[in-house]
Amino acid sequence: AVVEGGRRAVSRVRVLATDGRRCVVQVAIETGRTHQIRVHLAHVGAPVLGDIVYGDASANDRAAKAPLSVTRPLLHAWRLGFDHPVSRKRVEVVA
Repeated sequence: AVVEGGRRAVSRVRVLATDGRRCVVQVAIETGRTHQIRVHLAHVGAPVLGDIVYGDASANDRAAKAPLSVTRPLLHAWRLGFDHPVSRKRVEVVA
C-alpha cells in the first residue's frame, strides 16, 4: 500500500492508448518494490484489470465475462533491464 512514511518507490506512467474506460500504459520503475506497479496504479484509481488483490472487484467480474474473458492480471513486460549482480553489466531482455 502507499502510506505516508513508507519506503520510497517511484513509477513513471505513460498512457499509450485509451477508450475512455480502459487504457494501455507504459510503466518505468525506478525502484523495485514488491507489487509496485500494481499498488501504484491502484492508488491513482487505475488498477490492473484482473488483479484480485489490488484491483476493482466489479470491473474484474465484468471483464471475466465474454468478450474479454479475463482470468488473470493483464500485466505484461515487453522489456526488462537490470544490472547483473556479479558482472555489474547491464542486461536487457526484449520480448
